[in-house]
Amino acid sequence: MRVRHASGPSATLYANVYESNGDQQNPQPQTALLATTATATINNADEFITLSLDNNMTLTRNNIYYIALKWTGGGGNSYTFYATDWASNETLHSLAWKSNGTYSTTGLPNSASDGNPTSSGGIQAAFWFQIFGDQIAPGAATGAAGAQGAIGEAGAQGETGAQGTTGTQGETGAQGTTGTGGAAGAAGADGKDGAAGAQGAQGETGAAGARGETGAAGAAGAAGADGKDGAAGAQGARGETGAEGAAGAAGAAGAAGAAGADGKDGAAGAQGAAGAAGTTVYDFVIACSDETTALAINNAGAVSFTVPRTFTLYGVGAYLKTPGSSVTIVDIENKESGKVIDGSAIIFQAGERGHKPLVDGINYLCNAGTELIIRITAAGTDAVGLKYHIYGTL
Repeated sequence: MRVRHASGPSATLYANVYESNGDQQNPQPQTALLATTATATINNADEFITLSLDNNMTLTRNNIYYIALKWTGGGGNSYTFYATDWASNETLHSLAWKSNGTYSTTGLPNSASDGNPTSSGGIQAAFWFQIFGDQIAPGAATGAAGAQGAIGEAGAQGETGAQGTTGTQGETGAQGTTGTGGAAGAAGADGKDGAAGAQGAQGETGAAGARGETGAAGAAGAAGADGKDGAAGAQGARGETGAEGAAGAAGAAGAAGAAGADGKDGAAGAQGAAGAAGTTVYDFVIACSDETTALAINNAGAVSFTVPRTFTLYGVGAYLKTPGSSVTIVDIENKESGKVIDGSAIIFQAGERGHKPLVDGINYLCNAGTELIIRITAAGTDAVGLKYHIYGTL
């Protein structure tokens, strides 16, 4: 048999099986069936305890049997076993009994009456069982099955038994004491230094310094000595202009000649070379977030817009106000085709902010009315304030 110990320190547990008085209405324990009482040791709370019973014990079907438990040791502590409360008086079938006093003799008594048992409720001790089925004498072999007997007449309906009274609630067990905390473990040894990080990339060349101020003008040199004046030659007198001659009379106009016949059409000239692409710059900047909220991944489009006029997309750039602690990636997609425009992805590494220079060479024709979406495919942790720069020509 097995019982489950609920609480209490280590102790020795005894068990024996007692036959009843044969009264199904008012049963009582009588004589022990085991010559040697079974024993086991209680060690831990909430453990199942196995007590080995004698295999030579003979039990008769349809009889009620009692199992008696007793413990010793434990420094006078009480013990609790998982069981059923309130199954002791005649109304509740007399299934739980206990001794009126301490039974100090080793083991358990041969006769239940030696322990002066009394029925008592709320003791959590309804350990009982009933053997049923075919009765077979010890050592006898099972005979062949007999023929099927005739079905007997149905018996009259028995009267409904009276409702049993509800037992009172058992008392709550005392709270166990809290165990003391274990001592803190010793600090682990320092780990080895990690390998040196790779050399950082060369920083960009700084802007040229401002032009210095113009130095002060030097002092004027001393004036050279005046040269001697040369003798002036005499100016010749200018002759007078002669009078203009009179205009000759206009000749009479000749008569108009007859119109010549139309000449044949000449052959068509060859196709001229295609004109050079327009060079009118067409660019604009689109805000993809506000200036305070952290970015979030949006593959469906943080911003969408319709192209107002046909232009050729040549390059893209981006600006990030506050860097993230991880990578930020933004690109542009043609919503109608569902394809990302090649070369449109701009990547900010962790800790990187500011303006990313334009990446040109895309050469993608955007027709008026085409719907484009700007996607944030990777949102750097705590990154804020993203702008996307589109550059092209008309």
